[in-house]
Amino acid sequence: MKKIYLFIIVLFCTLSVVSAATDKNDAVYKKVLMEYTLNPDGSSDYHYSHELNLLTYLSSDRLYGETFIVYNPDFQKLKVNRSETRMPSGKMVKSPSNAYNEVLPAYAANAPFFNQLREMVVTHTGIGPGATLFEDYTIHTQKGMFNGLCGNDELAFTSPVEELTYIVRVPATKSIDSKILNIEGAFSVVKEGKWKVYRWIVKNIPAKTRESYQLSDKLGVPRIIFSTGEVWKPVLAQKAYLFQVNEKMKQELDKIKRENKNPLDQVLRIQESVVNDVAYAPVPFGVTGLRSRTAVECRESNYGNEAEKATLLTALLKAAGFKSDLVVMIPDEYLVKNVVNPLAISNFFVRTEVETGNSILFSPLAINDQDLAYSIGGKEVFVLDAKKMSVSAKPVAAGNSCLMNVDFRLSKEGALIGKIEAVVSGAANPWFMLERSKDFAGHLVNNSITGEDVKYVEIKQLTKQQSAFVLSVEKKDALIVSNDYCFLSLPQFNYKLTNWNMIDFPSERSEKLQLLAPVSELYRVQIEIPEGYELISPLQNKEIKNEVGEFSYVLKKNGNVIEVDKIIKIVNPDVNPGASYNSLRVLIQSWLDKNNKELILKKI
Repeated sequence: MKKIYLFIIVLFCTLSVVSAATDKNDAVYKKVLMEYTLNPDGSSDYHYSHELNLLTYLSSDRLYGETFIVYNPDFQKLKVNRSETRMPSGKMVKSPSNAYNEVLPAYAANAPFFNQLREMVVTHTGIGPGATLFEDYTIHTQKGMFNGLCGNDELAFTSPVEELTYIVRVPATKSIDSKILNIEGAFSVVKEGKWKVYRWIVKNIPAKTRESYQLSDKLGVPRIIFSTGEVWKPVLAQKAYLFQVNEKMKQELDKIKRENKNPLDQVLRIQESVVNDVAYAPVPFGVTGLRSRTAVECRESNYGNEAEKATLLTALLKAAGFKSDLVVMIPDEYLVKNVVNPLAISNFFVRTEVETGNSILFSPLAINDQDLAYSIGGKEVFVLDAKKMSVSAKPVAAGNSCLMNVDFRLSKEGALIGKIEAVVSGAANPWFMLERSKDFAGHLVNNSITGEDVKYVEIKQLTKQQSAFVLSVEKKDALIVSNDYCFLSLPQFNYKLTNWNMIDFPSERSEKLQLLAPVSELYRVQIEIPEGYELISPLQNKEIKNEVGEFSYVLKKNGNVIEVDKIIKIVNPDVNPGASYNSLRVLIQSWLDKNNKELILKKI
């Protein structure tokens, strides 16, 4: 009987703890340790441990039933020091021998060169609400995988952390450059025998938010970045950065140059061959030990990670006679005294001069529609070659600008006939797509107009900075008829803000919000309606201006001509929670209002 009473008491206490904590969190990390050690012989050790309290069935059944540890056996050795569970009753349960299973990381599938990578899956036993997980492991890295020591670690997890200790231990003769972002912590540097020890203690770290449109590159997440200094010398010494090609690759380039006489067309076709013909294996650069296969090896295997595909694209463009460089992008916030930490790289791009003095940034992973220099503001560009790493000029984001003038006539049969004049500039200018085919302009308009409705396209201007075109439109059955009421959708750019699917805008937000780019869209629409139709939509003159931007919608009627002026401008794509977010929310909700997207007519 006493055992039954004891069980009931323990169960009651557990449920009380769970019910008190489930309002916000499914689990909480009581303690987390992240510790790096650079050994005197050049090898290094990474030591991680945590104490995690499970509070709900979701945490035990779905979220934290397993721990995943990725490592590279070519350079590293994993040792699990502790994996056990303290049940609510206080009983300790160790993970059994069959709880440790090595698998291939998902991102290395279908990429044989990376098939040596391993992911240790540790299955936890004895778990449930009220249980506590203890996990502790060490990864030893051999000398030579990295030159020195560097780190770029997020301090926030999927559940809150009560206390996190972050340690970097190096020989007393060495030092590190470091920074902590988006959170404050107690920091100290002490000498302990032959070691210099850097220590941060950070408390009360909130859980990662699941809000949409967060800052790119996770810039809003608490993190610590550090480096012992230059790590690139052995990296740049690799054969990959000689950018050599073989005879077969030269023949493929000769064919592209024969079929495409325009230099820009040649560059675009070479990019297409890398993007479309070489599969992408999303293996992180750091996991490979900063190793890259040569362009020839990447092309012959028909797959590569981002670094390798960028190396291949650079090599092909160089062999085709274009001045090209392999470049890496690093957010300004991740630079510590201008030291390039390889673990802080956000993208690998290729910079090419199509015309002398006119450099363009290309992606090795996706077909560009525009020079990427227009959309990577806030990042430094570093050039990689076999001799050195040099700093390039920082690209400037030029934003977006879309202007559309619409002149339509509605026939009695419900057909729209007329033209659309459009001007697009900056990041909104699909320069490359229009260069490939002028018919792409017909796909830049949505709502009421499709590519089939565009009978003719005239390109007025086509440059990197700005493109202008005219669409001749004839759309049959443009009206959606319900009884005597007719609904006519207004044409709109199928680009940027329009197709960002910006629907989920809750009333409150905790994290800074980042849109894809600044936005400026202006529409001037004139539609002549025939006799027998009258405008039911109420005339409007709505205008909103705030610190984020502006929105206006004007609907008026002159005789049988309906005129619509519609504008949205968002100057700064980075919006703080609070008043600024509320201002943005008002603008977006007004922009997405169905009443501002269509006209209601009535047959009389």
